[in-house]
Amino acid sequence: AAGGGDPPVPVAELDRHAAIITLQDWHLFDFAGLSFRYMDPQTDPGVLNSWRKDMIYGYGFSYMYTRKAWRTQAFPDTEDCEDDVFMAGLRDKHKACIGLVKLPSEDFGLVAHTFHTDNTGVSEFNGSNRLGSAVPVPPGFEDLLPILRGISTQIPRPLPPRPLVPPGPLSWPRSLQPTSGPGTGKGKGKGKG
Repeated sequence: AAGGGDPPVPVAELDRHAAIITLQDWHLFDFAGLSFRYMDPQTDPGVLNSWRKDMIYGYGFSYMYTRKAWRTQAFPDTEDCEDDVFMAGLRDKHKACIGLVKLPSEDFGLVAHTFHTDNTGVSEFNGSNRLGSAVPVPPGFEDLLPILRGISTQIPRPLPPRPLVPPGPLSWPRSLQPTSGPGTGKGKGKGKG
C-alpha cells in the first residue's frame, strides 16, 4: 500500500477507499512469432532508469481498482497515456492506496501485454530492441495458443520498421510520429472502427 506501512484494508471496506493495484512484472506476447517474453521493468537491463516508474505504474492492462478510485480520478478522454494520467492522479493528487503485485514465478501466466503490427503505442521496446527475456510458453497460456494462432492469421504483416527512440520519457517524440495513415495516434478512436 502507499506509504509502505499502511495496514491492510478489509475487503468489505475496499469500496470506501480509492485503491488500485497493478502488476510489477508481466508477460509479453508477440503475434509475429507467437512468442512470449517475461518483463520486469525493475530489473530488465534494457529499461532506462528514467522509464522504470512509468513502466511499472503506467500500463493499465493489469489495473484492478475500486469504484471509489474510478469516481475519484477520471480517465482522461484521450487516445494516449490515459492510464498514466489515471494512476498519477490517484497517486499524486488523491494519495490513493497503491499496491504492486509480483507474479509468483516467471512461468506463471496471468496476463500478457500483446504486441502486433496494428499497435500504435510504444509497447516494451527501447528503440528497435524488444525488452524482456524470451521464455517458453507459460503454462497458464498453453490452452490459448490455438486461439492466438487463429487471430495471428488476421493481423497484417510484415512488421513495420520501428524508429529509434532516444532516451527519455516513454512516448514517441512528435518528430517520429506519423502524421497520417496507419499508426497515427493510439488506437482507432471512439467510433472509428
